[in-house]
Amino acid sequence: MSSPLDCLVTGASGYIGGRLVPELLSAGYAVRCMARDPGKLSDDVEIAVADVMDGSAVQQALDFWRVEAIEPGALLRLRAEMKLPGLAWLELSVGQDPDGLTTYRQRAIFRPRGLAGHAYWRSISPFHGVVFGGMLKNITAAAEQAERTGDTPLQVSH
Repeated sequence: MSSPLDCLVTGASGYIGGRLVPELLSAGYAVRCMARDPGKLSDDVEIAVADVMDGSAVQQALDFWRVEAIEPGALLRLRAEMKLPGLAWLELSVGQDPDGLTTYRQRAIFRPRGLAGHAYWRSISPFHGVVFGGMLKNITAAAEQAERTGDTPLQVSH
């Protein structure tokens, strides 16, 4: 991946990924797709054939992201390995609120180094708002649709 507008979509041939990939392509992003069944994917994407439960395969597909932590059904934490003026992580987590409702959280973490790090973060933050806002909206919509139709999520054993 060579551009800051590149994206990796895991489960790209699945329910959420299959809807997210065309949106990203139409918005001008270069998309790398990770899927067990690449036959379902568009010719407009780079394909990484892998199972998301295979940590080393995920790491290779992510290219400049290293999987730092996986708690199946709860957390995925990625650490950026690209050259940045600081340290960066992306966390995706699922949990429950005090009322027992499911929560989904996306968090970009950046520890800047010096003035260049602060300038970098300020310049890229608006981009994150657009990308993460879209991710949140699409994941929430897919989860609500699954709830309405009675679809059950994939259960992962530890």
